[in-house]
Amino acid sequence: MAEAKPCKWCEAGECWTHGQIEKPPGAGKGAAKKKALVGGGGKATGKGKVMQMMSQMASKGSGKAQIMQMMMAMMGASGAQGAKGQSTSWKSELNAAYAKHHKATAPKGAFVYDTNQAEDGFTSTLTCENFAGAHEGTGASKKAAEDAAAQAAVEAEFPDHVAKVAPAAPAAWGSMSGWMMGGEEDSANQHILPWRAQLTQAYSKVHKTVSKDSITYASEHNEAEKNYVSVVSSEKFSDSYTGEPGKSVKEGHDNAAKVAMEAEFPTEYASLAKTMPKSQKALKKVLKAQAPGQKRKREDGEEEVEVELDPKTRLNSAMGWMGRESGPITKESVVYTTTEEGGVTTGTVTINCLGGAPKTYTGEPQAGTGKADKKKAESNAAEAALTAMQVQISEAEVKHKAAKAEKEAIAKEKWKVLLAAKQEEKKLEKEAKKAKTE
Repeated sequence: MAEAKPCKWCEAGECWTHGQIEKPPGAGKGAAKKKALVGGGGKATGKGKVMQMMSQMASKGSGKAQIMQMMMAMMGASGAQGAKGQSTSWKSELNAAYAKHHKATAPKGAFVYDTNQAEDGFTSTLTCENFAGAHEGTGASKKAAEDAAAQAAVEAEFPDHVAKVAPAAPAAWGSMSGWMMGGEEDSANQHILPWRAQLTQAYSKVHKTVSKDSITYASEHNEAEKNYVSVVSSEKFSDSYTGEPGKSVKEGHDNAAKVAMEAEFPTEYASLAKTMPKSQKALKKVLKAQAPGQKRKREDGEEEVEVELDPKTRLNSAMGWMGRESGPITKESVVYTTTEEGGVTTGTVTINCLGGAPKTYTGEPQAGTGKADKKKAESNAAEAALTAMQVQISEAEVKHKAAKAEKEAIAKEKWKVLLAAKQEEKKLEKEAKKAKTE
């Protein structure tokens, strides 16, 4: 039998294991590590230092808000740099995904963006002859709307590429921020979109195409309650859906879109419900954090400023109205070419989406042969086409607006019926509660 190893503490007369002395409080295995984590001694570093500071603040009665402020102060500089470095250009990602999938770079003009000013910003519809359908995005600026459309295209056409776009935030920070905000651990790492955009993307994935008229919203202002109630409808939906009242038209639309998502696309809704902010206030904060530097929106009471759209955008919109029977415009619908001669660039536009023989229009020559000169020459060609077809475009616009107004009127009537039913339902609930208490 092996001889027992002598105890060095017994030889020194300081062994509490064998009863020579009493065991000091806080001594024993793991004590040093515990001290480093909770601030009992030694210099804590890394995660230990963070936990030490949080423990000290908690012991003094500090709440989550104060701890959050402390964390934001610690990570201020690195967080700002990280946010800047991780901003994603979805147009670039679209080009990369397209090239990887098709084994070739997308040719010039492969992606056609039809961007127009909307009620609360801009709406852009992206088409490509190699896509399964059209993809729509909205934004505060033309650039933001086109980037959102590119994102919708990447998510629908190249879903495998989306996971590779932005690296996830560090796990430790993700879990702490999730705890502080009272949400799921991974919610801080998700790219959040409003429910309206989520509904448009889900619609596009299922029906393979989406346009500005695919999903329509109607809103009613309740002056007494100072809120807006919206109803959303679509020819592809099984029903119209009314959302909870919102403080603005946009918020009302978002609430209606959420109800439609749950009913029409339950699988997508179940996945989104885990990461989407629980309130409109929280959603606004997340969206603002994701898109820093956007232009300030027009406040109530401010005068609305008319934004002049460029000729190419106006021509694309006009061709959408005139060639509606042919479907969404593609890169072959409106084709621009330029020629250079004697230091001057001349642009020509050929329209192929109106049936019959193609129509060709040449714009005013532009002095210079640079990139900006070519762009201006194409714009001149679009202006020439708009001038030549002014009568036909005006007629098409009148029909387009009439059809849109009719659609909105039908949606509004449906909304009124739904609203009346909902008000009656609430009235009966109040009467039932009152009867119980009596």
